[in-house]
Amino acid sequence: LGKYSTIIVSGGARGIDSHGHEGLLASQGYGIVVMGCGLDIVYPRENSKLFDRVLANNGLLLSEYPPGTPPSAKHFPARNRIISGLSRGVIVVEAKSSSGSLITADMAVSEGRDVFVVPCNLLDHTADGNKFLMRNGAYVLTGYEDIVEQYHLTLRDFFATEEKLSPAKKKLSSSKKEEHSHVKEGDLSSNTCKGVDSHGPSMLSFSLDKSLILSEIPHDRCITVSDILKVTHIPLQQLQPLLLELELEGAIEHQPPRGYINMTRSDILVH
Repeated sequence: LGKYSTIIVSGGARGIDSHGHEGLLASQGYGIVVMGCGLDIVYPRENSKLFDRVLANNGLLLSEYPPGTPPSAKHFPARNRIISGLSRGVIVVEAKSSSGSLITADMAVSEGRDVFVVPCNLLDHTADGNKFLMRNGAYVLTGYEDIVEQYHLTLRDFFATEEKLSPAKKKLSSSKKEEHSHVKEGDLSSNTCKGVDSHGPSMLSFSLDKSLILSEIPHDRCITVSDILKVTHIPLQQLQPLLLELELEGAIEHQPPRGYINMTRSDILVH
């Protein structure tokens, strides 16, 4: 994708984030890394050289946290809203049921972005999040060509002048439609998962905040995120992950664009 008119956005974490930017740099593409700490702190440390290369290649490192802010488990789910907000499409490669990638995907849907998911082994529980996304209408991603076709991407000038192009590339390079698009590599490292409940679904183990949210979501009608914010006074960056946890547990159901409905102890069907 780095060969096309795209910018890759990620959290710069271990795993797919790092590999995505390595591939991007190999094709001299442009990338953005959204940090979960101050810009003067390198996290994870092994990505220090990678971040330097991103900057040297006219890429961008950004953070909402002031210099000196250390990495914290609560920062990673919160910064995911910036990753999805900067992106036109979000790619989830592999996600557990408690993965930070699901938070990013949920925020992407709320922000009107596209969500792509890589097919997985149905027997592999490390990809339970992939199954959840596919059940809920995410685009199934079978190759980079799907992204290219979805956004009518064009090869950057350097690669468009190559002598040999595959038939798919020839077709796409002749249709000069969109010059700039944004896609994101999934935010999949264990660092992004620490702020999410990893003990599995349990209707008896709600935190105080989750109990408060559930009590304010009605059974007979949908309520928007804005209304939930007003009645609970929980900051949006904390509210989004909690809503996703409740949805994964089956306590609430997200019905865009109307909002959320309480699914506990309810015999009412809303159409």
